[in-house]
Amino acid sequence: MVHDEETNVELDNNNPVVSSENVENKSIDAYKQGRRKTRSRERISRKEFNLRFKTYFKSRLFRDYGYITFAAFLAMVSYDYFIAATTSYGIMPSGIGAIARGVAVAIWPKQEQLAFQTTMYWVFFFVLNLPLFIFGVMKVGIRFSIRTIIYIALQNGFHFMFAYIPIINPQELFFIINYNSLNVFSNYGGMYQIWLFVFAAVAGILNGIAYGLVYKGGASTAGTDFVLAYYSVKKKTSIANYNRIVNYIIVLVMLAIHTILLNRSEVTSIYFGTDWANHIEEIKKLGFNIDSNGLLGGDLAIHKAKYFFGPVLFGSYLFVVVQSITIDIIFPKFKYRSLMIITSKGDAVVSGLQYVHYPNDIIRIPTRDYYEGTDINNEVIMVSTSLLEYKWIKAAIVVSDPDARILSYKLDKIIANYKVDKY
Repeated sequence: MVHDEETNVELDNNNPVVSSENVENKSIDAYKQGRRKTRSRERISRKEFNLRFKTYFKSRLFRDYGYITFAAFLAMVSYDYFIAATTSYGIMPSGIGAIARGVAVAIWPKQEQLAFQTTMYWVFFFVLNLPLFIFGVMKVGIRFSIRTIIYIALQNGFHFMFAYIPIINPQELFFIINYNSLNVFSNYGGMYQIWLFVFAAVAGILNGIAYGLVYKGGASTAGTDFVLAYYSVKKKTSIANYNRIVNYIIVLVMLAIHTILLNRSEVTSIYFGTDWANHIEEIKKLGFNIDSNGLLGGDLAIHKAKYFFGPVLFGSYLFVVVQSITIDIIFPKFKYRSLMIITSKGDAVVSGLQYVHYPNDIIRIPTRDYYEGTDINNEVIMVSTSLLEYKWIKAAIVVSDPDARILSYKLDKIIANYKVDKY
């Protein structure tokens, strides 16, 4: 244990857990007892820091996995009950999820195959993420990667659990409306866009809450998060815009492939209902070129173009936008915070920040603190960090000096001649 001879501050060997909730109280008590009278030049050893660091996060393990578990449940509800419910011609999720859905839809496009298609989506989603899991372990970090794997596994577990429960399974329980009941001939031109956008908005909110909770739990949503997080560290640049752009491009590409693969009968059923074959004469009277196999010629090409640039595309983008806004409300991981740390153990705090590979500049200002008639020699240390790293930076400070006071401010942006941001 580290013993500070100048300030006579010792850690309690019988209670090594450092809790952020009692840091402020401990700090005030230390002032009142007159123990913090001069700045300490003693640094914390890496071994001691690692021990305290592990203890600190161990006390938060249950809460973090609670976040991850609830997030996995919400993500399952978002896809199974709202995205998949829009059928094979509905909303396209973002990232790796769009690829998994595209593959599942291409193989099992029929309405009667929807339940199996949804199950295979989760299987494909897990399989497609396996190479990225390996990448994450090697390049990003094992703790981050393991929690992410657990999150994806829990999603699969919740799906298989709910898929076979009577009444509440996605095929029988409709939170808003049975989307398939809107599939009627009289709805030509609308393609059920109102309900499509409603489903997209609800799914985006649920998925956004899930993603925010995942980040709070110290994990990620897998997929492109692994790759973008790695390159953001390597290049020391923000990935916020890149992340959104990548999601938009993936949705666009998968929807384009899906549109190209649609056959005549499928395109016709999208606009004229699954029972379009019983209304061929009525459709012809409307001026469309159609036979027993569906729309043909120019009408087929026009309706494919309308499908690609229609409600499905904008509904999918609405899903991505609403998801991003919701995440930003719950966990604005790309926003920066400025931390002002008042401490008498500046060297120890700096060592702790270095141990967690804090990448930005550290400003140290010697100061005299006046508290209840007593002058105290302290330091003010100023650092900046994204919210994604905030919990690690905060932990490094707290375990290095449990008596430190941390003042956190939200930053609009950082203006500098060099890049100090990591995410």
